[in-house]
Parts: sequence; C-alpha cells; structure tokens
Amino acid sequence: MRQVGQYAVICRLASGELGDAYLARVGDNNRKPAGAGVGAGAVVVKVIRLPAGREAREAFLRESAGAQSFQHPAAARILDMFTESGEYFVAMELIAGQSFESLIARSENGASFIPPQMVGWAVSELTAALSACHARGIPYRPISARHLMLGYDGRVAMLGAGLSPVHAEPKLPKNLAYWAPELLEGEPRSEKTTMFALGVLLIETLTGTSPFCRDSIEETRACLRSGVSDVPDKLDEAALAPYKPLLLELVAKNPADRPSSLTEVRKRLVEAIGDNAGKMLSQAAAFMSEAFAAERSAHTRLLRYALNDSRFVPRQPAGNQTAEDFDSRPTLKTARVVRKDARPDPSAETADMQSGSAGEGFVAGEPAFLEELSVHRVGRYPIRRLLRRSPTHVLLEAIDDEQKQVVLLKLRNEIAQSEQERRLMPTEELFLREAEIVRRISHPAIPAIVDAGQDGGHVYIVYPALPGVTLEHRMAHGAPISLDEALAIVGQLADALAAMHDAGYVHCGIKPQNINIDEDRTTVLSDFSQASPLDGPLHPLLSRDLFVLTPEFLTQNIYSQASDQFALGTVLYQLLTGTRPFRGLDDHAYRDAIIHKAARSPNELDSRIDPTISAIVLRMLAKDPAKRFPNCRAVKQILSDA
Repeated sequence: MRQVGQYAVICRLASGELGDAYLARVGDNNRKPAGAGVGAGAVVVKVIRLPAGREAREAFLRESAGAQSFQHPAAARILDMFTESGEYFVAMELIAGQSFESLIARSENGASFIPPQMVGWAVSELTAALSACHARGIPYRPISARHLMLGYDGRVAMLGAGLSPVHAEPKLPKNLAYWAPELLEGEPRSEKTTMFALGVLLIETLTGTSPFCRDSIEETRACLRSGVSDVPDKLDEAALAPYKPLLLELVAKNPADRPSSLTEVRKRLVEAIGDNAGKMLSQAAAFMSEAFAAERSAHTRLLRYALNDSRFVPRQPAGNQTAEDFDSRPTLKTARVVRKDARPDPSAETADMQSGSAGEGFVAGEPAFLEELSVHRVGRYPIRRLLRRSPTHVLLEAIDDEQKQVVLLKLRNEIAQSEQERRLMPTEELFLREAEIVRRISHPAIPAIVDAGQDGGHVYIVYPALPGVTLEHRMAHGAPISLDEALAIVGQLADALAAMHDAGYVHCGIKPQNINIDEDRTTVLSDFSQASPLDGPLHPLLSRDLFVLTPEFLTQNIYSQASDQFALGTVLYQLLTGTRPFRGLDDHAYRDAIIHKAARSPNELDSRIDPTISAIVLRMLAKDPAKRFPNCRAVKQILSDA
C-alpha cells in the first residue's frame, strides 16, 4: 500500500486535468494531521499538477496556511498541504455524496433530476461559500458541476476552496463552457467571472443542457464570445420561471450587466426559493437517501474497508459511470512498473482462495442478502457464504455434496433493487448460454463447468474454486509483477483465447478482475457472462462495460477475435505501466479516447521497459483490427520469444 506523507493510499477516486484524487487514511507515523479532527479517518489526497517553475511552487507553499484555516459549511475543508519527492499533495475532507456532474447526467428530456427548488438552494449555498472566499482573499478552483457535491446527508460542498485557480484555458469544451467571455480576452478572474460560471451551472443543472458547450473547443470559444447561449425554453415553465431573470443576468456577455455582487446573487436565489429555504437541507437529505440508497451503502462499505474493517470490500458505485469511476475500480492504481529483477512474494497474498471474479461489479460481505435471497441450498450445493454480487449475478461459496469439495455457485440475481437492475437482469436462456459456451472449450486456463441448470426457481452455474486471487487484487495489494511473470500471464491468456476463438466464441470481458493467478503463475480466465458466438448476436450488456470496449465495437458494433486481443493488450499495458492506455474525464471522453487517441508507448512512461515489448503492446492496441497480430496464438508465440 503506497504511503504518501502520513497517508496510506487506498484507491484512485478521480483523475482530471488538474490532478489525481485518491482515497486514503491517516497513517501511523509520527507527523500529526494538520486539520483538527482528522484522527485516523478517511480523507481525499490529491496529487496537484503545478506549472513548472519556482513561482508556482512558492505560491503553493504560501497558500498552505490560509487554505487550512478557511472553514465554511459549504466547502470541503483543506486538511493538509505538503510536498514529497518533488510532488505536491493536498489532503482534504472526504464528502460522501454525488457530484453535480453525475446528477446532471441523470437528467432526462430537459428536466432536472433534482427538484428545481433544491437546485436553487444548493447553488445559493455554493454562492455563500464563494462570497466568503472573496471576503477573505481565499483562492478557489474553477466552478464546474464536477467540483460541486451534494452529500447523502443533504450538505452542499464545493471542492477546491483554498487552491489556486489554473489560469490556462481548459482543454475540454465542457470545462471551457464555464468561462466568462472576458477570460478569453485575458482579463483576470473576479466575482463577475464567478457569477457567469454560476449561471452556467444553474442552467445546466435545471435543464440538463449546458448553454455554451459545443462539440469542439473552437466552437465553444466562439459561442462564448458571441454571447448567444442555448438557454432552453424549459426555463419558462412555472417551476423554473422564478430563476430566469437572474440566470439571464448571470450569463450576460457584458460583466456590467451581471449582478453587483455574489451576496446579491445569493439573496435573489433565496427569494426565488421562497418559504421552503429553511427546509431544504432536510429535504435534500431525504431526496439523496431515496435516490442513492445503493450508492450510499457502497460508500459506507468503502469507508469500512479503508478503515481496516475486513468484513467489507469496496465496489464501484451503481448507476451511470462518470469520471470518478475510470481507474477507480477497487484497486490501487499507483504505478507498479515491472522490473526484470522483481520476484513475487507469496506472503503478500492474503486474500481468500475463492476471491475469483464471476461477474461485473460484485460486492462481498453482505450476509443480510442471503436472507433476502431466501436460499440456503441449490440442488446438491449447500451455500456457505456470499462472496460477491452485482445487479445481474450472485457468486456464492458452496459445497458439492457429491464431490465433497468447495465450489463457486453462480446464480442469476433475482432480487432487483431498482428499475435499472430489473432491466439488466438476464433472461434464463441468456444466463445459461455462458455454461453452454464454456462446455465447448477445453483449455487449462478456462475452468470446466461442474454443473448448470435450475432448482427451485433459481438458475445456476457451478464452477470449481478458482486458484489464487484476481489479477486486479494482485496488482493492487501484492508484490510487484516481474516482466517475466507479466509475459507468462498474458501468454497463457492469449493461448486460452485462441482455444476459445477456435471453438467459435469471443470472451468480451478481458480485464484484471476476470483473471485469477496463484503464486505458481497458474492463470485462469473467468466470467464468461458476456461471451458470445463469433457468428451470432453479441451480449446485450457488452456496451455497458467501458473497460473492454474497442474502436471497432464503438464505431461498427463489431466484436471479433481481434477485439479480445485489444482487450488483452490493455491488460498487458496495465501490468507494464500501472495505468490504463486510454483515459477520459467522462464516459464520452473515454470512448472518444479509445476510438481516436493513440496510447503512449510504455517505455515512454518508464525507460526500463524494453522497446520491443512496448511495440508488441502497441500493436495489440492498434485502432485498425487488421494491424493487430493475426490471432491470439501469434500473440502467445511472440510473447514467448520476447
């Protein structure tokens, strides 16, 4: 587990233009937390990307005391600012909730996901915090939907209070859309530019539409300079009409046409809310509790995991994936560059031998779920414990009464907790297709089906217990993976995929959490739930799994043998560099990167990686399937020769 200053890093939470954010806990070394009340709790540690030069470094250190002294109910508190090994870090309060970016993503047909009065109240709270920053001369990061949180307890919190704004023009249209026109002309930031960003945020949250964002930076810049916005007609509806006069003033092209101060903006927002202003906090808490029950539960599990409660393990949040999900599967995404002289340490592995993945997004440690499922035995398999579950599958540890051995029992998840989960539930035929496919493939790295069928209304598949731990777990918590070991793992997988392709199927789910390895380098491929025939229809849920998607699938809806090779190349890239080859701040940007952006050569990220190995990986990741290796058997051969 990586130690940064006094903080033990747990996993990556987010990555953006300005830096990366990690979940961490206060470690046990002697330096005490700068922020009162931190204790041994969970915090967010951000790696800050500063412009080169002494001036930026001195400004960072100069701001440290002021940032830590600033406190406001609507601002996430800065707890610590420090440097280590030439890098700059900020430790800040962890806010349990959802970003406005994710809330806006849930808007449908031009209607706000959040009640309009609640939107106005939330932005009024943000405005109060911003006004306090201006009054005390406290800097803050640019206003955007991504930097505003609505907590599960109803609290509104802005992120970045106390951190200097980045003056460089944003690289993404959606971020540039918050810039006041005068900023494009080189004018300094002011209350007036902040008002403009608040107006954009309000319109975007109320309608689900950004008034100035266009498809490209150039188009967005031109739109801002023209002052012609897409203020939707939805603002004329009765619930939104009270905000329209203020909104039109906030996004006025001429700063003189905007309100006189942030204090005035807040006053007018509170007036628009009316008599309910004093009730908004409790109403927001009730709204978030109902709308995000599953996410709040997942957050609680993640915190318990972070604070060393071994009964719980983290999972990614339910619902739409956002930037916080990319690289935030429950692993440490710190760089683990492989070295020729590195050797695995078997003592580093502490996970249960049955921790192999059998489906996307499973969660362990929920004993109450078994009672809800109302099943303690399926066929000849008495259930010992729940291992993991997802909206579509449940993985259980069971005993085979005939063979007297531990097995993995995979059930279709019959308990749909939301409309979304009900839509995801596979049909009986689709669920059992996995067993039919696996039975037709014979390879040491592909587990044999023990049993499959129905019992008491439950549809099930039985696998033998998988060896070792998932590759995801090993990358996060185990010893560094040597180059020889990485090539051996991927070589075995390539051979298994070749056998699968020979049988007429594609896996469609190659990623670290679906790969098991043990200390002897025995590698097993798991989770065939999305496997599909080469000449038949693809699994309907494939498009939801962002981290196995390929350029040809995104552009032509094609998933072939070459697509599995592309996904395998992504795994090898992660083993070599500790990061994914493609990145994006949201799902659209991530898909765009897969289609259009070339992966950086691994030996650019670490010069110790052999250029020949880098070339192999980049060929596997070629955008054009025809430019990849002819088949996975060829991949195995070239890795054996490397």
